[in-house]
Amino acid sequence: MKPVSTRLTEEEIERIDQAREGGEKRSATIRRLLRDALDHNDDDTDNNAMTTPTTLILGFGAFTLGVGMEPVASSEFLVAVAALAFIAAAAIRTAD
Repeated sequence: MKPVSTRLTEEEIERIDQAREGGEKRSATIRRLLRDALDHNDDDTDNNAMTTPTTLILGFGAFTLGVGMEPVASSEFLVAVAALAFIAAAAIRTAD
């Protein structure tokens, strides 16, 4: 392992001390908190990859459905396109 150093504020040191479990040393607590944060960040990255396309497709479907209320094309066509966008968004979300 390579040492890593940083400057901490008094508040950060207090938060680390509050997170200590039993007789755990401060450096061990910092390593545990850092590992937990990195593991949690990896989980978030995987979820965000699916959120963006789903959100875009849902937005497109909602927009198309809104345009269907004030038709510039046939209402049936716009409602069908919106329904397909919602189905595609659901399929992408459940594909994982």
